[in-house]
Order: sequence, then structure tokens, then C-alpha cells
Amino acid sequence: MAARSVSLDISYLMGHRPTPADQLSWSVADVDYVVAKAAQAVDAADWLTYRCCLFAARTGMQRDPRWVPIHQKALTSPRREKVALDHGYALRETLRMLGQANSAEAAALLVQANQAAFWGAPFAGQALRESTKETLVHLRSVAVSALGLMDAEISLPILQTMADQYPNKQPVAKPSSEYEFEDGAGYQIQKLINEINAR
Repeated sequence: MAARSVSLDISYLMGHRPTPADQLSWSVADVDYVVAKAAQAVDAADWLTYRCCLFAARTGMQRDPRWVPIHQKALTSPRREKVALDHGYALRETLRMLGQANSAEAAALLVQANQAAFWGAPFAGQALRESTKETLVHLRSVAVSALGLMDAEISLPILQTMADQYPNKQPVAKPSSEYEFEDGAGYQIQKLINEINAR
């Protein structure tokens, strides 16, 4: 089957979700098509189609620089207070895709996404967490983890700066409704630094 027909076949992708290990050979036309389709999907708030574009992108086109502004728009697009299932998944998957983009521009956006103020008005959802507070802790943690997917020369200086802001300490045992990002951020950041240094 041609790559382009697979890339946006929703039933195929939802049943055979490609992983970053499934690196495929994409033509320039295929990449142009998927990038354009993703941009259109974000503009239309069609999160299922956007997610399918992400599934295709992570198999060999994730480092195309055109993705970063699309991802930024996806993360900052208007949201309902109760986020739909596909929209919630799209937010998390976009953060991880930024990590795979492996660029300074993508890293800068992840640093922004690590700040609670980046996310704006209150929201939560089934694919996220039950409350705005828990959702923000979750998404900020995903943003930090995504930095760990990048090459050391990009991620280490950022993570080391963040380590100065969030001291390394064992995560605090609290109910999820009381847990703050700061309760585990330092431990998460130092763990990523250690893993990157050990590569």
C-alpha cells in the first residue's frame, strides 16, 4: 500500500499505531501532504485527523521543521473546559512529538509548556486528568520527559538549568488532587540528566 494512502487511513492507523521504530521511506510529496493535512486539521480542530498525521509523522518525518509551528498551534488552540478525548490525546502526543523533533525550536516550546501559565484557561478531560490542577501537573511532566528524547547537546543545558530551579528530592507521597508539579519535578529532571549522560 502506498505510504500516502496509509498515512491518513484512520481505521488503519488506529489499529496499527506506528511507533518511532517503524521508520518508513517517505517521498517529498508524502511529507508535504501529511504536514499540510495536519495544519488543516489543527485549524479545523479535527483532532482525530491530526493524531493520524502524528502517527504517520513519527515514522520518519518528525524532524521536518514545519512541524514546530503546527505543534505550537495545536497546544494553544482554544479548548473547552472539558476537553474531548481525541483533543486530550493530541495534546500529550504533540508534546512527545516535539521531543522527537530534536531541534532548538522544539525544545524552546517544551520549556514554555513546562510553565503552568502556558496552558491558559482551566481545562481537564478523560485523556488527561480529572481536574485542571492534575492535568497541568501531568502535561508539564510530559513536556519535561519529552526533553529527554532529544540529543544531549540540545537537552542537557536546558535540563541542567531546570535542575537549578527544581531541587532534586524524592517525589512527595500525596493524593493526586494535592500533588504539585514541584513535588516531583526535581527528581524527574535529575533522572533524565542521568539517563542522557549514560547514553
